Amino acid sequence: MITTSQGLADENSVMPEPLKKLILMSRRIQKRQHIFILSILLVFSSLVGLTVFSIESWQQHLLDRSRLRTQEAAMRLAESFSSNLAAMIQMHMRDLQFMTSLPPGDLSPDLLRRFDNMHPWLAGVSCRSADASHKSPLAVDYPLDFNMLPSDSGNTWKGGVNRPFVDKKGLLHIPLRIFALSAQPTGKHFYRICQADLFFGNQHASASPEHAHMLLLLDGQHHVLAQWMNGHWQQASAIPEAWATHLEIPVRSTPWTMQVRWDSQPLPDLQHLLDRLDIWTVLLLAAESGLALVALIWMYRRFVESRYQRAHQALHEMVNEAQDVDEIYQGLVQLSVLGTGALAAYVAVPDEKQGILSVVAASARKPGLAGTLRQLPLSLDPENLPWGQLLPSLAYRLQCRVTPRTPHISGMMARAIAFYPQLRGFREVIAWPVMAENVPFPVAIFVLEITRLTHWLFGRSLIVHWESLLHDLESYKEKIQAIKEKERLLQTDALTGLPNRSHFTTLVTNSLNTVSEAQSLFGLALLDMDMFNEINTSFSSLEADQCLQEIACQLQGVLPQSDDILARVGGDEFGLFIKLNDADHAILIGEEILKAVQNSARKMLDSTLSTSIGWAMFPADGQDVYTLMAQADEALAEAKRQGGNTFKFFGGEVSRRAKQRLWVRRDFPCALQKGDIHFFLQPKADMLEDCLTGVEMLARWCPAHAHWIGPGKFMPYVEENAHLVRLLGRWALEEAGRLRARMRSEGLDLQISLNIGAKHFLDPAFMQDIEQLCPDGNGLTLEITETASVIGRKSARPVMEWCQMRGFKLWRALK
Repeated sequence: MITTSQGLADENSVMPEPLKKLILMSRRIQKRQHIFILSILLVFSSLVGLTVFSIESWQQHLLDRSRLRTQEAAMRLAESFSSNLAAMIQMHMRDLQFMTSLPPGDLSPDLLRRFDNMHPWLAGVSCRSADASHKSPLAVDYPLDFNMLPSDSGNTWKGGVNRPFVDKKGLLHIPLRIFALSAQPTGKHFYRICQADLFFGNQHASASPEHAHMLLLLDGQHHVLAQWMNGHWQQASAIPEAWATHLEIPVRSTPWTMQVRWDSQPLPDLQHLLDRLDIWTVLLLAAESGLALVALIWMYRRFVESRYQRAHQALHEMVNEAQDVDEIYQGLVQLSVLGTGALAAYVAVPDEKQGILSVVAASARKPGLAGTLRQLPLSLDPENLPWGQLLPSLAYRLQCRVTPRTPHISGMMARAIAFYPQLRGFREVIAWPVMAENVPFPVAIFVLEITRLTHWLFGRSLIVHWESLLHDLESYKEKIQAIKEKERLLQTDALTGLPNRSHFTTLVTNSLNTVSEAQSLFGLALLDMDMFNEINTSFSSLEADQCLQEIACQLQGVLPQSDDILARVGGDEFGLFIKLNDADHAILIGEEILKAVQNSARKMLDSTLSTSIGWAMFPADGQDVYTLMAQADEALAEAKRQGGNTFKFFGGEVSRRAKQRLWVRRDFPCALQKGDIHFFLQPKADMLEDCLTGVEMLARWCPAHAHWIGPGKFMPYVEENAHLVRLLGRWALEEAGRLRARMRSEGLDLQISLNIGAKHFLDPAFMQDIEQLCPDGNGLTLEITETASVIGRKSARPVMEWCQMRGFKLWRALK
């Protein structure tokens, strides 16, 4: 049966979806299995019924044919005896009639002797005459009707036969008696009597040698006069009960009846044939039963194979959907009990430090047994009896599949049952080790308890399927380990071992989802090393990396709690998320961070290094990690603007600058498109010559229906953004070209200066912008802002030379 037991359902009320599908599919398979079983039983019953009916019909046909032949033989025998007896009596009565009709002088002794010799079946022929005045001497037991004898006008005949008897030779003696009464011319009457014994034996009738019959000669009152059997006559005796079947044929012209009887039992040859048919019937029924049993076993094995395959497929689906290995183990034991009809299954994981096998997943059909299995104190120590000598421990040491037939110390299971009586009945236990790549010992032991019938019928197939399942499980463990390693590499900074930026945001998000805004205060800090590029330039990359590793180690020592989060979110940037007691706590942590960075640089590089820190508080500055990081980044930028080696909190001036930056980034592109960005010309004069030499283009913002906005309120934020500074640079190049053309048309020969941001100047698209908007640089001077970020870069010099070839003059804008 594959239905879920009550105990299994109670212990695992929440089942994986593949396991639910397996249960539903198993129930469908079970219904089809019942239909097939009923079909096979119906076919088997029909075949058995047909076989029995056919054999019985054939036997009955043989019996009926034998009875018919026996009856026909009996009829022929009775008719033969009856007709022969009647004919002999009639014939010899005529002979005696002839003798009684002769004159007395003719009946000499010599004539009687010759007559006696001439008739072999007559004996004791004698005749005598007497005066009829005396009383008639004729007295017979069975008078005969002499109408059958010829008569004449002078004589009157009477006669009959006396009671027959049997002699020692088995011949039937029938005494014949005839009386003739004649009248003389003188008026006197006389009579003549002739008598003889008729012999009637076996030769007077044909008997079938194949059939045993019994003939009874009966008188009118059904008294047995004589009995014929086995070829001779005998006196009447007891008739066996088996000779009950009979028929009667009257003996013509006599008061007798010939009754024939025969044994109703079949002949020996026929009985032998019937016995052989019975044997063949038993053999056929045994063959049909064996065929049905083979069909049932084959069908059951096929359905079990189907359940194994479904279980295999369900495990694959479960592996793909599982979140961790423990979930896989629990699904595996549930699947084993539901998919194979096992009594119980469990998975034990070795703990080398404690020297035990800890059962982490268990399932059983018997309620409460799974809890008992989880409590088993399995040991890795073979000296710990009996727990170190049970099959799971043996599988761990041998690193191969073990069964009760594997050599082991006997009696250990009985000792374990003494501690846990619920284990009684565990006899067919199979234990498999679950191996993993590059691991010398099993990572888990899978144990399956099945019935002996299941082991006898499907042990080999079950072992093959489950070894394949465990092989897939081992592959999955290797795969999951590879995935975890890949995830670790994706979530971890390879240099410091800290979480990277994406994992940092995930960890902070998970932490924020579990805290209460009213009762918790958290701080998110972003750290950026000051002038770390100089460290990379002055020292080797290996030394710079070792310095970052030491900084990470020192920062971990600053964390007040173990669940605080530290991550490397950039090249020389770190992120920190900690639980705070109050705002002063953040100040204390910030000071410790500054010291930790300085100590790390002094220790690893024997140099100085500082950092800038930006703080954002939860829940005051934001409700999610991205808002908090944006606010902390604003505070970090403010700390950088103040020279570094300090920390700033988001709020006040930092908050105002953040809002201003957001406003510029949002509205500045639209202002360029609308033409709200104008350029004012600031004259440049030669004081020695006292003349005007050129003009400088200065950007001003005048929104519609608003006051003019000075460059100090938007230019710092524009220069921070590469996209915005390029848009402004393109607009300046285009306006410079138009202004130069206008001045030349009016006869003014003045040099026009325009500011180009460093981010735009270093952009690969800068030369394309020049070619498109202002290919002729004569009369134009490019003043590069943020010159420090340009000077010294190898990529900047070719651009400078290309601009000079175009006629542009280059100046540094000192801010």
